[in-house]
Amino acid sequence: MGITAWEFKLFNASDCVVGTVEIAPPAQPDQEAESTVTCDCSFSDATCHIVSIILKRLNLPGTLPPELANLTYLQNIDFAYNYLNGSIPTQWASMPLINISLLANRLSGEIPKEIGNFANLSFLILSSNQLSETLPKELGGLDLRDFRINDNNFNGTIPDFIQNWIQLTRLEMHASGLQGPIPSNISVLKNLNQLRISDINGTNQPFPVLDNIKSLRRLVLRNCNISGEIPSIIWRMTNLRVLDLSFNKLTGELPTAISSDSLKFMAMVTSPCIALLCIFAEEFLLFGLNLVERIVRVFKQSDLSYNNFTWQSPEQPACDNYKYCLQNGSYSVRLHFAEIEFTNDSTYGSLGKRMFDIYAQDELVKKDFNIEDHAKGALKPYTLPFNATVTNNVLEIRFYFAGRGTTRIPQRGVYGPLISAISVDPSQKAKERVYTEYTKIQRSKTPKGKQTSPLSGG
Repeated sequence: MGITAWEFKLFNASDCVVGTVEIAPPAQPDQEAESTVTCDCSFSDATCHIVSIILKRLNLPGTLPPELANLTYLQNIDFAYNYLNGSIPTQWASMPLINISLLANRLSGEIPKEIGNFANLSFLILSSNQLSETLPKELGGLDLRDFRINDNNFNGTIPDFIQNWIQLTRLEMHASGLQGPIPSNISVLKNLNQLRISDINGTNQPFPVLDNIKSLRRLVLRNCNISGEIPSIIWRMTNLRVLDLSFNKLTGELPTAISSDSLKFMAMVTSPCIALLCIFAEEFLLFGLNLVERIVRVFKQSDLSYNNFTWQSPEQPACDNYKYCLQNGSYSVRLHFAEIEFTNDSTYGSLGKRMFDIYAQDELVKKDFNIEDHAKGALKPYTLPFNATVTNNVLEIRFYFAGRGTTRIPQRGVYGPLISAISVDPSQKAKERVYTEYTKIQRSKTPKGKQTSPLSGG
């Protein structure tokens, strides 16, 4: 795993804290690093056996050692947030593992079918790697409680065997590479409290049947080619806190009231817009008096655009006051970016991947825009120029996270749009119109014979 030296310190009768881990080349220490080896001395053979190894945020640069299979009592492996590469060893299948967490590394290849031999495996977390191929059918024989494969390069469709995991409480497949549709009988997973699937291609599908899942707290079905109406059961989920149905083809009429008092976040586009020039925002799209009041007073974020809902809209939002801030005409727009969250070194901080879409005047400018790809690295500036035409006195620029990229590197919640500055330069004709308009205003306000120019400073 790239470790050149260990220093163990006895913490208590069963825990060994790894005091020092030396790797080559040396990496900057992480304040949130964890390094713990846990032993269990209660076995009948009167021998202390290692049952858990946690080595997190150490930027380990090596590969996963097959030799861990010699630890025949090992139940927990957590090597999240490192710089490990290579594949998952098939030899690990001989261990009585309950938890495997390899989040945020550089692992590649397929998930070994031998993992299906883990009789006790409950947690399998493989997000933010470079794993590929299809999910082996042998996984269907497991009794998982937590399965996460976000941000990988798998292919094939979402397998029906996930419906076998009736004890599952958390399922995450954000931008995993898998195709739709979502299995029709996913409702049998009645213990789910988090269901997150995004960025799956394939044919259109109706809204998944979720009637039996009563404890959902987070439901994210973003960019899943879902069409039709939202089932009424969604609005009656009393534990639901987050609802994200962005970038689908939903239709129908939205309710004027909802039963859940817990719902805090609702999105049916993507993340809310980062920049709307002249502060012309659409954070709250109103649809019915009772629900409007809830959106404004309770919801932290709400956006229902880019679907085909109908609703009863009351008065215009107050942001209309900022609507008339640009003259109609052609403009040269420059968007200034720099990736400031990720790094250029050989640490897990360099494994982050930010992707979002850019729209101007409701037209797509860039799909899956990645700042680092264009700037050739992190912490480097990049300017994206384009032309835009203003016809209603408003230049509207939107940035949307559509589901692709990492969401937990270097920390949870680091994803989605990021911009440093926006510059707008009017064309010569637009400048002339500004001058003409200014002159008219001045003539109406200034006594005859005392006219000033916008360039005179008078």
